Amino acid sequence: MTSTAMRRVTAAAAVIILAFLIAAAAAVSAHGATQPQQRQIGVTTLTHFKVVVTATRGGPGHRLQATVTAKGYRYSAGHWALIAAKRVGPVNGWQWFSVDTCSLTATQFRDNAQPSPPVIPFDSMKVSLLLGPALGCSTTYSQRWTP
Repeated sequence: MTSTAMRRVTAAAAVIILAFLIAAAAAVSAHGATQPQQRQIGVTTLTHFKVVVTATRGGPGHRLQATVTAKGYRYSAGHWALIAAKRVGPVNGWQWFSVDTCSLTATQFRDNAQPSPPVIPFDSMKVSLLLGPALGCSTTYSQRWTP
């Protein structure tokens, strides 16, 4: 093969490889845009109340940050029904690679027949999250869910 033919084959192969790389990058980008990366960092379950704490990776410009959400569930009719989702701390307020649960506790409302004085029933949770390996744990965040 001549030197010119060899260069053409090499150039064609480079163009094909580049096209595949661009297509793969577009596919990954499109998938990431429709479904943000999440991971479950804590769960606690009581008889009729469950809390699931999830970290969601930040979008473009915030890929190293995460938003943490706590979802409260009520057990009824044989399945867990979502009560509500509540954010823990600020949006993109946590470090994606280090955020984890330091402590997570839940309190389930007990149905008293005639409480005195009358009370508004609620289930609640308290969570402390890891700020980073060198920084330790955050202050405690509390959330309430009204059944």
